[in-house]
Amino acid sequence: EKGQSEEEIAATFFVSVQVVRQRLKLASVSPRLLDAYADDEIGLDQLIRGEQRVLARGADLRLLGEAVDLRQLVRHDAGVRVLIVRAGDFFGPHMTGNSWFSQGLVKPGRPVRSVTHPGRRRTGHAWAYLPDFGEAVARLVEKDAAPGSFETFHFGGHWFADGREMAERVRIVAGAPGAPIRAFPWAVLLALSPFVRLFREMAEMKYLWDVPVRLDNAKLVSALGEEPHTPLDEALRATLQGMDCLGKDAIPPQPGKFVLPSGA
Repeated sequence: EKGQSEEEIAATFFVSVQVVRQRLKLASVSPRLLDAYADDEIGLDQLIRGEQRVLARGADLRLLGEAVDLRQLVRHDAGVRVLIVRAGDFFGPHMTGNSWFSQGLVKPGRPVRSVTHPGRRRTGHAWAYLPDFGEAVARLVEKDAAPGSFETFHFGGHWFADGREMAERVRIVAGAPGAPIRAFPWAVLLALSPFVRLFREMAEMKYLWDVPVRLDNAKLVSALGEEPHTPLDEALRATLQGMDCLGKDAIPPQPGKFVLPSGA
């Protein structure tokens, strides 16, 4: 509240004084830049680094200059800590529709009748269960770090040497082991991408389904001692239940959590 010291604000919200200072610094960032980030016009990396892709999305030309200002803000002498955690494609309960899982693999609101696989056969792909990812980020945020530090971590999540394995587990967990696994209609999407912005942005990410991209979580494990990791079937069951996609023969819940070692 107005008039409170940094220490009082930290005590009120059960966070460190350093976190409060970071938030106060970010409060001075240009409103236009923050609005663009909130509206998904630019991503976090673009927000910080002022990448040229900001312009490709039709954002205000001035945003590029202001992104550069933000990059100056996160320098060591500014005292702002920046934390970037990269991960694979997200899945989890209470998701929005803006994900490959809910927009590509299955159709929300009804039992699974088929599963769509966007990737090539025998091509690896990484997935990140949102509750695990959120826990990892929260623990990284709470760790002490020098003001002005700029840190990047990779979240290992669930890795499949053959990305099709994810689709196979989805239909089994959903209680529909015989459901067909269909190829994603990339040809149609690419043909329509010049006219539909969503398709154009999805097309830009196609390469991540064409080549294996495995994230090395060694630095994250070194920092935390472990990576939070829910067993795949339990994570998929919670996700499908949240999307109202479980059939009557779905795998019953099996509570449990284990940690993922570095490189697993």
